[in-house]
Amino acid sequence: MSFRKRLYESKMLMPITNACMIAGIMWPYIFHPATQLGKNSSHALCGFLLGFSITVNLAVAWTKGRQRGCDGKDATGQ
Repeated sequence: MSFRKRLYESKMLMPITNACMIAGIMWPYIFHPATQLGKNSSHALCGFLLGFSITVNLAVAWTKGRQRGCDGKDATGQ
C-alpha cells in the first residue's frame, strides 16, 4: 500500500487530529505571553491547530464516504 493511501486511514489520523484539537483548545489556558508579538503568535498557532484538525477530520470523513459508495441510492439499490 502506498504512503498516500495510508495517509488517509482514519485509524492513523484520528488520534493526531484529536491531539491537535485538544492542544488548540487548551493552548490559551496554558501559555500566557507578555508581549503583543507573543499574543499574536499564540493566537496564530491556536488557529492553525484548530484549522488543521477540522480540515483533516472533514477530509477523512469525505474519503470514507467515497469509499462506501455513497451515491445517493438507498439500500435496495433503486
